[in-house]
Amino acid sequence: MKNLIRLTYVLIAALLFTSCEKLEEEKPVYNGPAQVEIDAAVLNAALSGRTYPMLTRIPGYGRPALSTATTFTDVTPNITVPADPLLTRTSGTVKFRVNLVTAQRSAAEVIKYRVMDTETIGGTATTVTTAQSGVHYTTSGQFTLPANSSFGEIEVVILNPGVTTGTRDLVIELLGNDNIKPSPNYSKLGIRIAQN
Repeated sequence: MKNLIRLTYVLIAALLFTSCEKLEEEKPVYNGPAQVEIDAAVLNAALSGRTYPMLTRIPGYGRPALSTATTFTDVTPNITVPADPLLTRTSGTVKFRVNLVTAQRSAAEVIKYRVMDTETIGGTATTVTTAQSGVHYTTSGQFTLPANSSFGEIEVVILNPGVTTGTRDLVIELLGNDNIKPSPNYSKLGIRIAQN
């Protein structure tokens, strides 16, 4: 009888130890060519009729732009994040994270981007950037992706031309470089700058 009780304890202990072991989840690994993508383009919905979002707020990194305070309950303790600031003529310098989609590089890479003036929408060339360089914004057209990093930043300086009405749109498109190409799905980002 004692042997049966010992065997029962051994079996229960074995079950408890094996049930505590967390199984490794198979996660997909990207094995394609090196690419860069705009973080906010990945995490925010595209504007109707476009392939990219048009932001009116400055998003935090790694999450969508928030128009109201939001509580994230998938972390312990829960975190409440306030609404993101609006993009206005007084925003000053804003930065948008760019993600490297491949293994990190051992040397820094200079990544180019451009401001899109027009885009073909529905077969028609359409003006997409209504903000004027030097009046509503400045930007360099390139940034450095540091060595041994998965992230870089596009920096846009929002200029204050004085109070007017309406908004000005600015659309940025990643161009990449010889080694790193822009993501075909997440290489564009629009920002709408309130002028009031």
